[in-house]
Amino acid sequence: MYKWFCVNKLSLNIAKTNYILFGRYTHQQDIAIIINNVTIQRVQAIKFLGVLIDESLNWKNHINMIKSKLSKVAYVIYKVSHCIDRSSMRTLYCSLFLPHLMYCCEIWGNTYVTNIQCIILIQKRVIRLIHGANRWDHTNNLFYEYRILKFSDIVELKTILFMFDAYHNVLPYDLQQLFIKSIPLYSARRTHQFIRENVRINMRAMSIPVLGVKLWNSLNESLVTIMSKYTFKRHYTNILIGKYIM
Repeated sequence: MYKWFCVNKLSLNIAKTNYILFGRYTHQQDIAIIINNVTIQRVQAIKFLGVLIDESLNWKNHINMIKSKLSKVAYVIYKVSHCIDRSSMRTLYCSLFLPHLMYCCEIWGNTYVTNIQCIILIQKRVIRLIHGANRWDHTNNLFYEYRILKFSDIVELKTILFMFDAYHNVLPYDLQQLFIKSIPLYSARRTHQFIRENVRINMRAMSIPVLGVKLWNSLNESLVTIMSKYTFKRHYTNILIGKYIM
């Protein structure tokens, strides 16, 4: 690697270079990786494009980081809740709070509910602040009034939009290869489905190539025939919000 960098006149910051071992068996013995006589250190988590990837791929490190950021924003919203109206508070929510929830949530949000419970509770607390509700008030009507999606539904929406891109073959090549459309043998119906992978491990079952395919295959034909991503998103959002008043 070091020779390749040198030949191509590129520089590698070895001091910032680490390695990580992925898998369930985190007690594995360290591997000796040496570049230009410098030993590369092993880490348990590493930040890549703003996402903390841990060796167990349970996303706990990233969720804790998001929890810390959301708590700071929630405090800001609390401090100004007596000074501005609800419309301005919703604007603060959309500009300061929501981006942390949405960034790559289709990756780290598809995990065990116990892992993301802290995120769900913080979001409910902020929604109550926006509406001036009491601490123990139910939040379904509050989410419905301002058409704000719950975190679990944000994850579902981002996942289904990813599958929309996969269905229309607009994903990058390497990602597109993860999704294979099924070809029905006896019926022209349900032609929108992907081949679903059989898995044994829960972690794999919560990944987009498995969970996303399951979600997409359950869609109604009327949704699949929508060609515009904006229209598809609007219709699916309405379906998710509609559940709050059932």
